Amino acid sequence: MAYQIIHTFEGFIKSFKDINSDDSLEYNIKKCLNELKKRSIDGIVINVDGNNGYLENDKNWNTFIIGMTIAKKLGFKMWIYDEKGYPSGGAGGIVLRDNPQYEAKGIKFHNNSYYISNIYEGSHAAGNFHEKRRYINLLETKAVKSFVKVTYEKYKERLPKHLFDSFDAFFTDEPSLMTVVTENPDGLFDKKIPVKDHIDTNIPITPSIPYSDELNEYYYNKYNKNILDDSPEIFKYREEPSEIKCRFYEAVSKTYEKTYSIVLSSACKELGKKLTGHLLFEETPIMNVAFHGNPMRILKHFQLPGVDLLSNIQKNISIFGHKMVSSSAWLQGINKIMTETSDFFERRLANKGITQHKKVILALYRQFALGVREFSFYYSYHLYNLKDYKFITGTIKNLCEYASDSEFIPDVAVYVSYETIWSGFYPSLATPYNLFNEQPEYVKNFEIKIINMCEQLYEKNIQFILFDESTIEKIAEKGITKVILSNCTVISKNLYDLYKNNKIEFYGNVPKYVYLDGILTKMSDIKTNDIHELKVKEPNFMYDNNLIFTTYANNKYFCFNPSKSNINITLKKDSIVYDPAKNKEIPYKANKNLIIEPNESIFVKS
Repeated sequence: MAYQIIHTFEGFIKSFKDINSDDSLEYNIKKCLNELKKRSIDGIVINVDGNNGYLENDKNWNTFIIGMTIAKKLGFKMWIYDEKGYPSGGAGGIVLRDNPQYEAKGIKFHNNSYYISNIYEGSHAAGNFHEKRRYINLLETKAVKSFVKVTYEKYKERLPKHLFDSFDAFFTDEPSLMTVVTENPDGLFDKKIPVKDHIDTNIPITPSIPYSDELNEYYYNKYNKNILDDSPEIFKYREEPSEIKCRFYEAVSKTYEKTYSIVLSSACKELGKKLTGHLLFEETPIMNVAFHGNPMRILKHFQLPGVDLLSNIQKNISIFGHKMVSSSAWLQGINKIMTETSDFFERRLANKGITQHKKVILALYRQFALGVREFSFYYSYHLYNLKDYKFITGTIKNLCEYASDSEFIPDVAVYVSYETIWSGFYPSLATPYNLFNEQPEYVKNFEIKIINMCEQLYEKNIQFILFDESTIEKIAEKGITKVILSNCTVISKNLYDLYKNNKIEFYGNVPKYVYLDGILTKMSDIKTNDIHELKVKEPNFMYDNNLIFTTYANNKYFCFNPSKSNINITLKKDSIVYDPAKNKEIPYKANKNLIIEPNESIFVKS
């Protein structure tokens, strides 16, 4: 499915140059939506306008209702974007306006002392591209429920029932824990970021860790200590795993899951909607821990979890990030994920203009191979040649429809040992892409190895998923017996127990510790197999190097060519070959030779 993120109908109209302001609002909205139809877009991501009283302005609601009514008549699928800009959670500042006690908090380390404080200055709340705006504490149930009340329930209250029933999902955008210093984007694109909440330059930017009363209560009930008492150990740099660090980040993960993810997904379910969207910084395990503790605990409650793609350069598209999200879905029985996809880095940060459409389609093929089935585009559609944009969206739509009943079949599972990172994570003043450099060597080695492992498995066409400490039992349920340990220093004792009971076999390195329920224990009786023993399960065709394929049930394969040269495949069996660009199936006999040109894809079914 191809969606276009347009946000407000007011802004959408302004993006077209040939709009006559003397024409009626209804006429202009219909005209612009029909332009999307011409581009083979069938879905839109929208929200009520944020000017002059976000969620509280009758005129804005009336315009939104008019726009939704027209979109529904034209047959558009719709998702509601749940925030005024991003990051999602504060309802444009309404939650904190009415409940200032719900502001995000952390424990800071400054001048050799540890203290609880609001977290704003230096955080993503003050360092994003949309607006400098204070943020809520996602570790407090009441704060998240307040966001649900003033946002999700407001849409139900303000929209006529037939319109509320007509959209499928709430799209949440880049929620996170705010205890990481982020870069200040002021001045990029020759533009200052709007300021809603004043930045107090007298407040020092310090290393910090997440905090809430609810988190502290969980920690105290379990360990009979306050987090503040254990802060010296949590903040300490160590080259060996720390039990207290494990305890803390596990507590963060479990609290965040309960206070944010379960609250939001339950609210969506009650309203008859899916929770979709994506978290902040999916790309690496270290950033995962810094912003979410364990994002797989959060994503497994989304009815349609998603990922963010900011670059269309192949080497910049994270295999780990996409697999982390698609595996979270697959382990819960969901065979697809969504994406917010754009060429933001190239177009905005590098100022290279729009990405050539063949590079865009190649980036989308890569995402499709990694499990994406709902594509929400943030490309500048009005700058593209209509034919080129229709080719992009139409081809992706064809692929998604053709694969709608396809079930991914993995051969191996890679363990994302968040325990390894928990045990050594060092809170510092490093910005997200520099966090890696501040961490202990064994933590850095784990990240390097697992990211490289994901890329190698992908390039070798070994079908794999990722799993974490919260989804270990799912591996046994799914019948996966081969588990890769990539430089894990610490693994869950639950995983170790599966191994000891001969339910799984390990490949890769031998970990030194097991962790469970607050206890970190050394152990030495694990034996692992050589990673090189894992071989690709050959498909029903022979193929040249560089071909990427994904395996589905019933002998069905998605194949695409990411190289600059033609790729030959030879069918081993009678097969049906589907070309998504032409939306055409062709039957071929065994031994037929086919050529896949650069930037092209096919499905092979035999």
